[in-house]
Amino acid sequence: MKSRYSVVLAGLLLVLAFSAFAQEGENEGEVEGEGGPDAKCRLTTTTPYTLPTSTVLRETLKQTYSSVSPLTPFFGVWVKVLEWNPTDKIEVIVDSVPRMTYNALVASPGWQLLPAVSLSLAGSATVEVQSTIKINVPNPSLVLVGAIEFLDVASVVNPTEPNSLDGFDYNSDLNIPGYTPPGIVTPDSDMMVDVGPLLPLQTQVVVMGGITTVNPRLGIRWRYSEGVETEGEEEGESEGEGEPGPFMPPTLELFWGNVMLHHTVLTVSGPPCSTVVASLNAMAGITAQPAVEISWGEGAVPGSRIILDDFSLSYAPQNYETLYPWLHRRYGNIIMNGDFESGTDPFVIESVGGYTGCPDIDEAVQEIGADACSDTHAVVFLQEEVLPVVPVVTSCSVEPELLGKGETLRLTLTGTNLQDIAEVRLVPQLGDSEGPYVLMEESGEGSTTKAEYIYRFNGPFNLDQNGADLCTDGRISGLYYTELTSGTVKPLDGCGVLPLVDTIPPILLVHSVEGTNAEAASPSVSAYRVLPTGTFPNFWAPQYDITPKNAASYTREDMRVYLKRNDYCPSEGDTETVYLNLVAQFRDPQPEGIPTPVEQAGFKSYSGSIDNLSIYPDVSDEGESEPSTSAGMVRWTSQPGIPTEATFTASPDTEAGGDTLVADWQLQMQVNGNGAVNFKLEATDRAGNLLDTSQYNSIYLYWLCCPRAQMDGNSTTGAGVIDLPWSLGRGPLPGVLPACAPLAFFRVYAKNKASGALTLLGTTDWQAGPLRETTLVAGRPLRSVVDEILAGGNDICIDIIGADEAGNVQCRAEDVIQYEGDFSGTNPIDYIKIQTEEEGTKPRPDEAIDTAIRINLFHEFFDDDDETDDGYPPGVWTIRSYGAATRVALPPLAEACATRVNAGVRFRATLPAGSSGAGVPVLWKLYQEGALVARGLAQENGLEAPMDPNAVNGPTPYSLMGLLVSCNQGYSSVDLADYEGGTFVQESRSLDRNVYLAIPPSDAALLLNGYGLEPCAIPSLGADIEFFRRLGDEGNPPNPENPNWPSERKREIQYTLTAQTVSPETGQIDLTPASVSFSIYVRETEAELRDEAPIREFSR
Repeated sequence: MKSRYSVVLAGLLLVLAFSAFAQEGENEGEVEGEGGPDAKCRLTTTTPYTLPTSTVLRETLKQTYSSVSPLTPFFGVWVKVLEWNPTDKIEVIVDSVPRMTYNALVASPGWQLLPAVSLSLAGSATVEVQSTIKINVPNPSLVLVGAIEFLDVASVVNPTEPNSLDGFDYNSDLNIPGYTPPGIVTPDSDMMVDVGPLLPLQTQVVVMGGITTVNPRLGIRWRYSEGVETEGEEEGESEGEGEPGPFMPPTLELFWGNVMLHHTVLTVSGPPCSTVVASLNAMAGITAQPAVEISWGEGAVPGSRIILDDFSLSYAPQNYETLYPWLHRRYGNIIMNGDFESGTDPFVIESVGGYTGCPDIDEAVQEIGADACSDTHAVVFLQEEVLPVVPVVTSCSVEPELLGKGETLRLTLTGTNLQDIAEVRLVPQLGDSEGPYVLMEESGEGSTTKAEYIYRFNGPFNLDQNGADLCTDGRISGLYYTELTSGTVKPLDGCGVLPLVDTIPPILLVHSVEGTNAEAASPSVSAYRVLPTGTFPNFWAPQYDITPKNAASYTREDMRVYLKRNDYCPSEGDTETVYLNLVAQFRDPQPEGIPTPVEQAGFKSYSGSIDNLSIYPDVSDEGESEPSTSAGMVRWTSQPGIPTEATFTASPDTEAGGDTLVADWQLQMQVNGNGAVNFKLEATDRAGNLLDTSQYNSIYLYWLCCPRAQMDGNSTTGAGVIDLPWSLGRGPLPGVLPACAPLAFFRVYAKNKASGALTLLGTTDWQAGPLRETTLVAGRPLRSVVDEILAGGNDICIDIIGADEAGNVQCRAEDVIQYEGDFSGTNPIDYIKIQTEEEGTKPRPDEAIDTAIRINLFHEFFDDDDETDDGYPPGVWTIRSYGAATRVALPPLAEACATRVNAGVRFRATLPAGSSGAGVPVLWKLYQEGALVARGLAQENGLEAPMDPNAVNGPTPYSLMGLLVSCNQGYSSVDLADYEGGTFVQESRSLDRNVYLAIPPSDAALLLNGYGLEPCAIPSLGADIEFFRRLGDEGNPPNPENPNWPSERKREIQYTLTAQTVSPETGQIDLTPASVSFSIYVRETEAELRDEAPIREFSR
């Protein structure tokens, strides 16, 4: 009989043909039997396991003493520190009150008495020794407790009480089914290597820590011995009685459910046994059954034997298995009876691929003495005879043709012996069949004649066969399969055109410098306009041949475009057409950091009329199988509420940076009166990836008509002081100041009391502010003109002409061009009569009412004095002050639970001389994204005192969050007005705080699995919830697995805080509010944004 050990070794590297043994007699060879490379047996458990994601392990020793002698006032704990992390701690807790915390421990080879705790107890007491150890680290703390007892003095060498651990109960909060931490144990000989000599009078120790969730591992120990062939069989082969097939050695594979973790080829070995270990890091939180599959390969000799032993699911750190082998062997295995010394429970053996040669578990678990890897029992597989099997693929199909992010590719194979396919390789455009490539996953049970494989594309980069990042976007270049027995890699031909993968959503190309010309931006808006005539201030944008918009860049704020009617002087009820052109550019970007560009999905073209701007144009082609009929198109996110005719052209173009699309809307909007529409631009590429509109601002289109200015009051700032506010009879539009502010033009007349005749004395220039006595009328201050009129015994009449934000000028009876300086007295004039002053009431320079405001943005930290604080006493503290900055970031995600953005606020009130300055009320208002959300009254607190909220000298500033929380909430926006029925509203009011204030991130599944962070524990009721009110776009962050999932922590939020002094004597209000604007952005989002648009210049 001759051993084939040498042939086995050669089979590890090559598929060897046994042609050297082939002689005569082609039909008289080895006897065929069941088996072959598909002869797989699966050893697994009867129940599944769930890998926990715990971060902290608490273990407690607890004993209740019925009587504590006052003669032993100290409490001592002896420990041996094998490993220690400074973030961990050991506490002594008496009657639920922590009395001592030890965290500055140092690993040492000997026993040490921790500093004794002075208790001074008398009577009964419950004492706990509790360790808190982080287990989400690769090298967790490992501590042995050797003795615990009460002491008469603080410092002793050795314990005096025999077996002092006997009375303690051990428990832990580690919830792993089937696993019990070691707790209180009697050390065996293996463990004594690290325990060393026990403390005097002691026979037990307590093992604390030594467990990690960082790298759980599935392991098996194995040994393979080969059978032998008889001399007769060998001679028969040499004489040509048969020709053996190519030899392939047996293999062993580790699985977590259906996911293969490790593949190894078995060689003749042992003793000692070999060990296979596979990491389970990627399986955290996944419930499955651990399994081992063995395959006999090709040509294995009858009598060959595979021994499996010590099947383990271990949470002991891998390096600790070498340092402290007893820890893993005795306590690190979660699989019960993994050494098979206690019978067959909880194991079964299953046949894979229809193989019938697997033994029953009762037959396989055998007592084999010293042949076992440990102790005496193991699982034994015996090989009888095998047959060579080779997979043959007769057809394949793959779908879909185009894949976007999160979509799954399906490959269907038909043929014979398909169960003998070891793996299927998907080679992307930047890959190679020899590597790098990605492995497809087998879907379902499959059969010998049909198999299905899938691969999900979660992003542009996925892990290749070696665990490295590989760009999988682009056209798939090939599909290959590997024969299980021979390891031969063969191409999958006949699958048709291979799919295109594009997982990156489109982006909107934005280029918008600061300025008021909407035509010079990207996106750009241009409209046909009839320009106003007259002499306007140079700063006023609507007078120029541009399409006016708010001055802020679209990269920072919403774009607000102000459109005017084409008729110079339309009637208010007329319907008229506004001609508008909007152009935007989109890009389907390339993956970052790749050496050469890959093929992309890109966009489709379109040209024609569309009925609804908020619906994607139908661009389906006959026979195509793309994600939807609208894939590769663009739309508005909302439809104008007026009749609109639209012609839309989408023109794709290709450049080095990726496919681009120019979208052009030619619009005719039928408008009357004033109105607005706001929308964002949304695009999809041909793969169905959707542009994330939350990364971009909105576009507002305001169509305006027929301004009619009105004066809103008479002498309003003191006795006889002329200060006439005015408006266009409607609310202000956001973003207009200063370049698009409404303007007014005033004419001043003397009215003869007897005849009523009006004499025009002069006009003002166009201006944006109130009419004041310093305003020039025909080159003279209004006060002088008024005094002259009154001195002549005449009345004063003033009329007003307005111009709106789009450049419409008030016309008809008050037309500024037609009647300037030549009033005939035949047209009606709206005027406000100015009363005659009393002597001595002319204003002095200090008689103005005015307001100033100052803020300081800062990060505010709440310390609840828990066990993980950062050294702050309990309370609320400023930890980062940003001084005069008006743009700050949200706190980092890891700090979001205890830190928020707040602001210190100071007001200064100025009153006319002689008015009281004590307790002057200030009306404040907070606007969020241009909408009023809260208003209230506060007392003046000056600008000069310190802004630091922690300061003790001088009055502290108001807390902005404090002002908001002090408001009575739940009002509508209408209820936030200053007056009700002519009475000034003293009450502080706000919208429902749940509407305009955010809360910290609280999605436990997202934070734990996506970011490794604990969710914020937000109170549901009571005052405690108020610290969890947040400014900015605070909340749950984007989902790493699906960035398009709705979330917070994306947008920059704009705020404006205004202040107006209210006279406590007259109730008069500062008509020119002081204001300060600030914004809160998300640092992580800003880091990802970039302006990719080319620079373009426009000039006239």
